[in-house]
Formats: sequence, structure tokens, C-alpha cells
Amino acid sequence: MVSPVEALMSFTIPPDLFEMSVQELKVGEEASLDTLIDHLVDIGYERVQQVTGMGQLSVRGGILDVCSFGNDHPLRVEFFGDEIDSIRGFDLGTQRSVEMLDSARILPCREAVLGDTMADVYGECLEKAEKRFGIDLTVLREQFESQRLFDGLEHYLGVLYEAEPCLLDHLSDGYVVVDDPGLVQAEAEDVWERLEVTASRQKARREEAEPLPAEGVLRKPDKVLKRLEGLKRVVHWSLGGAVEEGINFAGTGGQRYEGHLEVLQEDLRKYWQSDYEVVLLCESQG
Repeated sequence: MVSPVEALMSFTIPPDLFEMSVQELKVGEEASLDTLIDHLVDIGYERVQQVTGMGQLSVRGGILDVCSFGNDHPLRVEFFGDEIDSIRGFDLGTQRSVEMLDSARILPCREAVLGDTMADVYGECLEKAEKRFGIDLTVLREQFESQRLFDGLEHYLGVLYEAEPCLLDHLSDGYVVVDDPGLVQAEAEDVWERLEVTASRQKARREEAEPLPAEGVLRKPDKVLKRLEGLKRVVHWSLGGAVEEGINFAGTGGQRYEGHLEVLQEDLRKYWQSDYEVVLLCESQG
């Protein structure tokens, strides 16, 4: 995973709530189609006539189509009564099945989820935010009480969860590479300054609630950098503070081939003959 610093400053759904919201499906298991549909709507999926894009679901008889993050293809789940009869991946363009699956996972589509329990949680957090920032968020509370996930809710994640989770909370216990910490810190501070300048004009897309101050929209740069300091990491220069464990490695810049594929081919041949492990990175599949 490669992330710009602004993404690290952004708030997210808490990891435990994310995992609780994941829907596991398995061929042969008992499941209620109606209950499954309700759950998918709660975790952000939009019900449509025919699935044409990410975050949509459609139902025809006992067949559920859903386009979910984390899967190679949209899923077509066929029910026989209250039992999952088959799970197939299908092509979004042709709507034809392309693979048979024994099981599948459907990930949450939004950073907030619905349900009576979560409506109460969000309501309490929004009340605390109103007192903290001196703003009126009644419209947001009403949206959750009426079980609606509205456009622009991502602007309010900083006040929806008391723990203020971010991307770093979702990482496994591995290494984090900070490429040029000085520039990372400068970019974080620049993002924060720009946000502070425009914070008074920040509104939800539909302008249904008062704007939040900067600290309600993003994590402060010093908080993000402090979190990075506490992780195992590989860095080019120190972020400051003691590093208990680190990895040093050297590298050289690559040659620019400028479309001369025959030169690239010759270099690859030399690397392979010298038992190098070669990895080709491309901007896109095309």
C-alpha cells in the first residue's frame, strides 16, 4: 500500500467496526436474502435496477448482484430458499458469469454504517462535537436517526467516532517506509494550513450541516508524525526520536529507456543471467 500523507491525516471507520460489518458468504450455508439485503444497505450499498458500478446491488427473484470492493468481479449470489446455492463472479459489461466461487467477502462501502445501535453511537458523538466546537449538527443526527447515509458524510468522520481512527489503525504489524520524512512533514503542514484557510467554507456536499473546524476534518500533522514514530519503519532520514529497530539498504537509479525496448530487453537478460530477481512495475494494466 502506498499512501500520501493527506490520506494518513484523514479519519476512517474503526478497524473493529469494519471487520464486524464485513459480510461473509459461503455456498451451502443458510442465509436470508432479505436480511442480507438490509445489511448491505446498512453498510453503504445502493439498491438499483441493474448493477453498473461499485457500491451497487440489485435483486431479481432469488438472485442478488452486488459490486463490492476487494473482489476481482461483481458477485452474483443465487439463493434456493434460505440457502446460498451458488456464488459467481460476472462481467459488468456483458453481465455474464466468468467464475464460480465457493465463498466471498463483501466489504463495507462507506466509512459509516447504519443500524439502531450505531445511530445512538453517532448521536452521542455528534452531541459531544457540538459542545466541543460550538456548532449545530442537528441535521446530521436526524439523518442517522432516519437510517440514511448521506452524501458528504466523509467530511464528518472526525466527529462520528470517539477514537478518531485513521489509516494507520488498519495496518498489520509490518514496516512502514517513510520516503523523505522532511518532505512528508512539510506536505502535512501545507495540507493543514490550506484546510484551516478554507475550514470556514467547508460544508457537506448538500450543505445540510454546519462546517467543522480543521481538527474535526483531519488529524493534526504532529499527531500523524507521532504515530509514525511509534511504528516499525524504514526511513531515509530520522523523523526524530529513538529508532529501536531499522533496516538499511542501498539502491541506484534506473536507466531511462525512452521507448527503446530492445535496450530494456538486453538489460533484463543480463539481470536474469546474474540471478537477480526482476520486478516490473507499470502505471496501469494497459
